[in-house]
Amino acid sequence: MNEIMPLPNDAALAMWLRERLALPGLVQLGVDSTADQGAVVSERGEIELWRRWRFEARIVAECSGWASMRTNARSWF
Repeated sequence: MNEIMPLPNDAALAMWLRERLALPGLVQLGVDSTADQGAVVSERGEIELWRRWRFEARIVAECSGWASMRTNARSWF
């Protein structure tokens, strides 16, 4: 792919495949480079990039009322 297109990312590969397949009635074509990201090209040529993010949070609460609540949250992106 590096020899065929200058930047072989998900969107470029999906567009390249869509142009070459030219299937009648094709509504969407998707390429997933990993289980967590990819690109979808519509029949009008609109590109939608998607990515699945992992979110983790931890909340520690000491309550004797809302004023004394303490929280601790972390997330990884």
